[in-house]
Amino acid sequence: MTYPALFALFRDEQLPKDTRILGYARSDLDDEKFSDQVTGGLSDDVDKGKTEEFKKINQYVRGAYDEDEAFQNLEKELQKIADDKFGGESNRLYYLALPPSQFTALSEKIKKNNYKGLTNRLVIEKPFGKDTDTCRDMMEKISKDWKEEEIYRIDHFLGEEMVRNITHLRFANDQLIEPLLCKERVAAVKVELLEEFGCEGRGGYFDEFGMIRDVIQNHLLQVALAVAIEPPSSLEDDSMRDEKLKVLKSIKPVKYTEAVWGQYTKSGKKPGYLDDESVENKESKTETFASTVLYINTPRWEGVPFILKSGKALDRNLSRITIQLKPTSSKLFGGTKSTELRIEMIPSEKIYFSIQTKTPGLENKQTTGEMVLDYKSAFPNDRVPDAYETVIRAVLKGNQSLFVREDELIASWEIFTPLLKYLEGKESASPIGYEYGSSGPKEATELEKKVGFQTQ
Repeated sequence: MTYPALFALFRDEQLPKDTRILGYARSDLDDEKFSDQVTGGLSDDVDKGKTEEFKKINQYVRGAYDEDEAFQNLEKELQKIADDKFGGESNRLYYLALPPSQFTALSEKIKKNNYKGLTNRLVIEKPFGKDTDTCRDMMEKISKDWKEEEIYRIDHFLGEEMVRNITHLRFANDQLIEPLLCKERVAAVKVELLEEFGCEGRGGYFDEFGMIRDVIQNHLLQVALAVAIEPPSSLEDDSMRDEKLKVLKSIKPVKYTEAVWGQYTKSGKKPGYLDDESVENKESKTETFASTVLYINTPRWEGVPFILKSGKALDRNLSRITIQLKPTSSKLFGGTKSTELRIEMIPSEKIYFSIQTKTPGLENKQTTGEMVLDYKSAFPNDRVPDAYETVIRAVLKGNQSLFVREDELIASWEIFTPLLKYLEGKESASPIGYEYGSSGPKEATELEKKVGFQTQ
C-alpha cells in the first residue's frame, strides 16, 4: 500500500519539492531492482513516463536492523542527499513498514544514528501491542527517544474518504443530521467490515492476533468514535482527538456475554481456517469472526448499543456504518420499519437514507424508499484517494488529527483487553464454526436483535 500511495502523491504533485525516498532493508537489491520492485504494484493504466520519473527519486540502501554501523551507513546516504538538494539540512520521515516486534529497537537505532535535520517524524502502523500492558510497554520504550508530536500511529481507516466525511456529514448539516444522533432518536449503531476471502497464506500473522485485535479494537472502534464524538473546535489540531478520548473513557470494557466469536470451516473446495498450511496450531481458537456490543455512557448516547462486527470468509465484501433510528411513534403508521442512515465504503462510496413513504397508487400503502448519494455519479470528475495517500500526506504536513494519540490508544485497549484475556483463557468457549462463504454465525444476528437492532 505504501509505494502506490507515494506514487499517487508524486503524480499529483503532493510531495514536497525535491523529495527523495530511500528504501532500507536486509534484501540484496540494487537501486534498479528496488525501483522495479516498488513500481511493480502499480496499476497497468498509470502514466509510464511518470513511473520512470518516480523511479528517479527512489534509491535503496541495504543494511541490518540491529547494527549501529549499518544505520551510520544509511546516515551517509541521507546526508549526501541533504547536502546535494537542501544545503545540508532536510526534513526526515521514517516509515517503519515492518512487524511491530521491530518498532522499539528500530526507533532506538534511528534516534541514535539518524536523528538529524530540521524535523524528524516516525511513522508506525498497527497493531500496537496485543493488549493494554504490551501496548503501554511499547509506547513507553518509543517515547524515551521520540516526542509525542513526532510519532504518527497510522490507522489507515482514519484516512478513508467516507470515514473522514462523517465529520462533514454531521457538523456541516447540524440542522438536519446532527439532531438525529442521540439516544432519543437512535435505536442502534452498527459498524461492520465483512470480507469474502479467508486467511489463505496469512495464517502465520493472523493467528497471532485474531479479528478483535486486527480490526475491531482499532479500525471499527475509530469509525464508531467518529459517529459518537461531540463537535470538535477544529479539524486540524488536537481537539478531535480530545473528543475521541472523552468518548473512549466513557465506555466500559466489553463483556464476553456481549460478544460472539467464530472461526470459518471448510465449504466445498474452500479450506477451513485450520486447514490452511500457514496456521501451524491445528487446535487454534483464534477468531476469524467477531461481533461485539459496547455502550457509550455519555449524555448523548447512554443506552444505545454500538455493534462492531467483522469477519473473513463470508458471503460478501462490505464496509458500512448503519445508524438505525427508532420506529415511528405515530399511531397513523405503526409497525413500520426503522429509518436508517447508512454510510458505505465498500463496495462503493455511497450514503443512503432509507425513509418511509407511500407506494404509488390509490391505496395508502406504506413502503421503504431510499435517498442515495452515490459518489461516482455525484462527483464523476473527482478521484477518491486511497486512504494511505491521505494519511501519508497528513504526515508530510504535520497534521496529527488523523492519527491515534498514545492516551487514546491505551484507552481503546482497556475496552477490549478483558474480553481478549477471557478468550485466551482455558475456560472460554471455542469459537463458533461457520462455513466458508456463509453469512457467519447465526448467534451474531441473534445478539443484534437482543440489543435492539432490527434486521431489514
